[in-house]
Amino acid sequence: MNKTYRDILKWGDKRETKIDKGTLNVIKEKFGFTDSDLSDKHLYADKQVELNKKHELSDEVIASFREIVGNDNVATDDFARASHSYGKFYSELL
Repeated sequence: MNKTYRDILKWGDKRETKIDKGTLNVIKEKFGFTDSDLSDKHLYADKQVELNKKHELSDEVIASFREIVGNDNVATDDFARASHSYGKFYSELL
């Protein structure tokens, strides 16, 4: 099972390929974008989550967490890290 940015960010219907004009106007106004900024199509939503930076937790710290909360409740993969990046991902930024 692929774990994509869409799974985290909940970007609408997977069949949708265009954003309506009203929404585009709000995006341009709020973020200071121009028409040329929005002319390139980026489909990151369907891309599998891959982070550039690996976690910095030591094996000992991870083992301690697993001992406390159980192995099923500790994850360090890119998808888990991105989906729990409070304050830094789409829904929090909005």
